[in-house]
Amino acid sequence: MAFNDDEKPATTPIPNGGSKQGLVTMNIPTYSKKDVALTADSVTAVVEIKATSSTAVREGLDLVAVVDVSGSMRGHKIESVKKALQFVIMKLTPVDRLSIVTFESSAKRLTKLRAMTQDFRGELDGIVED
Repeated sequence: MAFNDDEKPATTPIPNGGSKQGLVTMNIPTYSKKDVALTADSVTAVVEIKATSSTAVREGLDLVAVVDVSGSMRGHKIESVKKALQFVIMKLTPVDRLSIVTFESSAKRLTKLRAMTQDFRGELDGIVED
């Protein structure tokens, strides 16, 4: 079965146009001196470092959660799965996409692969609680 209705992944530019050094964006001011001395000279420069969100540095994650909802998952087992899904949903960021598929005797796609927006989080909370 093929689905062609998934959302396209978001592209995330590096903020401020600076260089990427882990989770830090550095903007180094340029230094220009009009008069060049013939003797030793000292220069003091200021470097501004701004921490950025980890979502600005890493690639987005596409995750499909396949959940067994058959009779063997009754009780504490399905509750554990729900808690695990809620944790995953909480940790995903807007550059990530998630789809949920359940199976019993056959598979059923509950959500298409969608970006983790606030609206989608709310929708997922309702789906996971059912």
